[in-house]
Amino acid sequence: MLVKESLNESMGYRTIFGTEVSHEEALQKSIRDHLSDIITTERGISEKAFSDYDSVMAEVKQFCENNTEIYELAQEFYEKGRRMNLLAEQIYDEYFKNENEDSE
Repeated sequence: MLVKESLNESMGYRTIFGTEVSHEEALQKSIRDHLSDIITTERGISEKAFSDYDSVMAEVKQFCENNTEIYELAQEFYEKGRRMNLLAEQIYDEYFKNENEDSE
């Protein structure tokens, strides 16, 4: 029971610079990071390719900001103790996979 209880604690935190990051901000960043990781892997983009990597991160952030239901789904997954990477895979399959295959 201890594990289940700890899963539903707030994801909010304080940075080393003293900035407060809310639960919502941390959760949104988490789903964007998981989605960015999938996209960069599928597109063969290395973390060393800074501009390409930054471009994917910006694309994902813009996509999520335009489709805020993704953040709502992330909160639902969080509340149910489900993995963010599973949600990211589902989002990738639904919104990005066909787009990536069409460009090949």
